[in-house]
Amino acid sequence: MRVTPKIIAIVLVASLVPLLVLAQLTITGILQYGAIAKEEVTKTSEQYLTRAGQEVVRIKAEELAKQVGIYVKQKLAENPNLTTRDLMNDPEFLRIAIQTWGPNE
Repeated sequence: MRVTPKIIAIVLVASLVPLLVLAQLTITGILQYGAIAKEEVTKTSEQYLTRAGQEVVRIKAEELAKQVGIYVKQKLAENPNLTTRDLMNDPEFLRIAIQTWGPNE
């Protein structure tokens, strides 16, 4: 029995076309999965960075409040009639109370 070139071509086309379609679907699925994964990772990273930033700000605010509290207690021990105006004119108090931090520090 002799196999003709037409039969060989039909068998090859019938075999290769589904494989090519399957390969295209696989590639498309991988690309879509990658895009979704990237989006989710970005969103999750932003959430964690936001929470970390909030935590740092909370910690810094607590540290500053403690420093101010300690300084005011010391000043009240020295002068029980201490006023807010006295503190506003105190350069050491202002140095403690007006602290900057962050990248422009």
